[in-house]
Amino acid sequence: MSMEMGLSKSSFVIPFQFVQAGAGAGKTTELTKTVLETALSFYQAHQRWPYMVVTTFTRKATQELKERLAVSVFQDEIYRDYKENLLYFLTSGSYLHISTIHGILSSFLRQNAFDFGLDPKFTILTSSEAFFLSKKILKEILEQRTHLQDLMKNRSFSELVDVVRAYSCIKRQYPDAQKEDEAYYQQSVQTFMEHLQTSLLGAAQLISEKLERKKAKKPEEKRAVEMWLRYRSSLLDSVKKIQSAAPSSLEQICYELREKYQTLKDELPAYKRLLMNKEHPTVVADKDLQKVAPYFKRFWEKYKVEQEKLSELGDLFKEQFQKFKNLKGVLEMEDLELLSLDLIRKHPDVAMSFSRKWDFWLVDEYQDTSPLQVDLLRQLAGDRPEFIVGDPQQSIYLFRGARSEVFFKKKEEMEAKTQPRFLMTNYRSHPELLNFFNTYFPQLDPQFGTMKISEKNFDEAKYVGIKLLVGNNIEDRKQNEATSDTLGVVSHILSLRQKGVRWEEICVLSRYHKDLALLSETLTAYHIPVQLHSNKGFYDQREIVDALALLKFLVNPSDNENLMVLLRSPWVKVKDQDLACWVEEFRSEDLTQDYWTFFKQKKHPSIKRLEELQQLLGEEGVSGVFERALVELGFFDLSLKHDSTGKRESNLWKLLVHLNDEQKKPGFNFLKFAELEKGRLMGVENDDEEQEAVAALEPNRVNLMTIHASKGLAFEHVIVYAAEQIFLKQKGQRRKPSVVYMDGYWSMKIPFFLRGKGWDSIKPQRMEQFFENIQQREEEEKKRLLYVAMTRARHSVCLSFALNGKKKSGADEGYRFIDFFKLEAGKHCHSEPSFCYEVEKGPWKPEPFKEKVKEESFKWPQPWSILEREQQEKVSVSELLEDSEKTTALKERFELLKKPAEGVLFHRFMERLRYESLENILPDVRNHFPDRYQEMTEALQYVLHHTEIPMEKLLKKGFVEWGFQYIKEGRILEGQIDLWGEVDGKTWVVDYKSGTPSMKEKAFQQLQLYAEALRSRGVGYPIYRAVIYPFLKLTEVREMEDS
Repeated sequence: MSMEMGLSKSSFVIPFQFVQAGAGAGKTTELTKTVLETALSFYQAHQRWPYMVVTTFTRKATQELKERLAVSVFQDEIYRDYKENLLYFLTSGSYLHISTIHGILSSFLRQNAFDFGLDPKFTILTSSEAFFLSKKILKEILEQRTHLQDLMKNRSFSELVDVVRAYSCIKRQYPDAQKEDEAYYQQSVQTFMEHLQTSLLGAAQLISEKLERKKAKKPEEKRAVEMWLRYRSSLLDSVKKIQSAAPSSLEQICYELREKYQTLKDELPAYKRLLMNKEHPTVVADKDLQKVAPYFKRFWEKYKVEQEKLSELGDLFKEQFQKFKNLKGVLEMEDLELLSLDLIRKHPDVAMSFSRKWDFWLVDEYQDTSPLQVDLLRQLAGDRPEFIVGDPQQSIYLFRGARSEVFFKKKEEMEAKTQPRFLMTNYRSHPELLNFFNTYFPQLDPQFGTMKISEKNFDEAKYVGIKLLVGNNIEDRKQNEATSDTLGVVSHILSLRQKGVRWEEICVLSRYHKDLALLSETLTAYHIPVQLHSNKGFYDQREIVDALALLKFLVNPSDNENLMVLLRSPWVKVKDQDLACWVEEFRSEDLTQDYWTFFKQKKHPSIKRLEELQQLLGEEGVSGVFERALVELGFFDLSLKHDSTGKRESNLWKLLVHLNDEQKKPGFNFLKFAELEKGRLMGVENDDEEQEAVAALEPNRVNLMTIHASKGLAFEHVIVYAAEQIFLKQKGQRRKPSVVYMDGYWSMKIPFFLRGKGWDSIKPQRMEQFFENIQQREEEEKKRLLYVAMTRARHSVCLSFALNGKKKSGADEGYRFIDFFKLEAGKHCHSEPSFCYEVEKGPWKPEPFKEKVKEESFKWPQPWSILEREQQEKVSVSELLEDSEKTTALKERFELLKKPAEGVLFHRFMERLRYESLENILPDVRNHFPDRYQEMTEALQYVLHHTEIPMEKLLKKGFVEWGFQYIKEGRILEGQIDLWGEVDGKTWVVDYKSGTPSMKEKAFQQLQLYAEALRSRGVGYPIYRAVIYPFLKLTEVREMEDS
């Protein structure tokens, strides 16, 4: 076999390579080419295939690389003569290992599992499972070591679990980490006291300068000046005190300063006109007190005790939890890194042996690796040749431990072995867009460089543009006002459609999934088809939850909780009213058996069908009956019906394929597999099973996804929605760690009592510095997030944001990203030499998209109608005669149940009116109420077009089926409001009733409690209670009573 690749057989040595590849520069193409050409050249020189490791950052990137390699072998002319051999290399599983970093660490640990007493067939705990087990082990330790229970004072047990787990991780990664000592405390207090003196002197000087410019004429002004002079003197007196004070008196000095400031603030009404923020000494505000508290002697004494106890507790927990995991053959995800690190430290020869098995290491997205991962890769790769590729401008995974600076350190290291290459030609974006990126981003931050324009020919017939959509404020966005950038996005998408752009060529990106979910509702209301890419895992999808409930039922029908999940699913439909009656009957008879044994006696088509499936287990086996049930119960048909992209159907096929693969492994257990529904144990080699399946059909819909999910993808037209959310601080952001490591020491937050403020969680100075460093990194990464989002675009990019009422955008740090743009009022276009951008401000008034959709020629069945059509109840003559005596009672009970059932369906239709027009839901009304279609339609129309209550606005802007909890008279009341919302200065609480007004007063009592719950949550407008009887066309409205 001749493989002439331009290299002689005797001279080929795999070279070290370092490549910095910018956005759209063909990074994956370069990686693919390197794998294939290196493999062929190596084979030519050594007459064997090389052993290669390729690590990528995500499973999505892993799959994409595998596909690109296969496509290249088939399509690239250069590989035509070697196709068969290269396919063997790619698919044999022996030579080429492509996975995430955790995948290669899993392989390393499995090969050496016996060295630390672990089962090589270990599985991975989910985070919820690990936390549950941590609580169990920690509880056992505290029961034995009662002197450590003091750590639970002013901490919840869950908070203590967080602290102990964080400590355990730090000590495993940094076993030599020390507790902070007395010398460090004394030094930090001395430094702070010097800083405080400077701050007080500076405040006194500023007050003097301001008073010199202030000419007091009126008596009250002269009095104010006198008070300011006394306050200034008190600041100077405090400076003298500090100069001679011992560190132990610092707390008293700080509180005296606060009291002096508070006195001035209380007695001087006009103080704000003179005292600005920068004149405040650094101890007067509550937030300052939190930062000062770590220097108090009282804090340090408590901190030493807490650190000592946590050290003892954490070490015990670390040891016992690891023993438990080893015994059970389970690991956490972080164990893959920490156990690998521990093994390499104890047995360096193991890493060297592993390294010798491979000829070449290729690491993709190097900028997204953490320092720990860098250290592990260095040990595992050893002296083997490496191919490193990445782009520091696209490092956006700080929350996972990634550090962009590792890329530059690796570059310095590699410069001794190779000349770094730079792929900085962008083949993705149109020249006008690229000129804009090259101008905008370097001005936004010096960390960004420029990219070269390619000579690629773009389709000039396609729309090219840069647009800004400026919304009025964030509140307008929430309410879908005409001045909101949400309607601006709707208008822009519709204008792209008018220009001939297909839906699937448009992608809307945003930082947070919740913003995309709200946008999705609005786009749907304007008849724009959308594909909201879920941030849920595979096993969180509804069809998978229900399918696994079915599988678990086949194996263990006695699981009451699982049975209820299955019976309430749309595939095996039993009405909630029936289930409630059955359970109540079960409990009244005080039975010890399980629900299924009791429910089997019921003559219900769904129960009969499930019983038949149970009987088939002996003939067809669990997997055979499971596959049959998925088909016969309509899982596949209805999944495709409700998701025309085919993703739901693909998820079901993926589940079946995974089940069939797992069955072939020794020790397989159906019940354990089914428990994945609850997020139980799962093998790391199958961690890609956590992701949703790829859609079976290419959807012609607008894509909506988070910025992180879009990395590595490209779209013709990109819209960055709610761009200010990238930069603004969010309430409830990712929780900060409770224990941190810095400069060889570990630090922790402790609960501490502050006079006049109560208990608070206080961070020591070193921990405060750690978080300041992280915050600085976060600010840099936010700009990279915007860069990644905008550089996904080929032909046009649109940036939408809400000014949030700012008079001057640059006045707020969160809006510095728009300082580049000229935001004059109205719609206008601003031209630069190499690009231009258009600015639009509302109001926007888009019209719903009106293109006709083809009517379906096939009428899809409802899930439960399959059961009812095919499985009619079978009754013998004797049974019929026996039951005739009960007919009257049954009819009466049926009529009692009938009204609530109709009410439930009516509620469902009202929920749908929030997102759909009445015309869209009327076909379903006819399906459910063929005999009462006219009556039901008139009832819906009566509610929707109500003359007294603004129902249409309430449905669009209010909250439907809103659950709440409310503490009243020491008890927790919980309930669910049919509909409430605020419209035109009034708050409405609405309840629909399908019965008669005989229980009207009880309904208003319920609404009164609902109103009180809303009032307790800060609802300020007058609250009106409304009871609507849609079938009787009656309504009564009362204002909330004073409680």
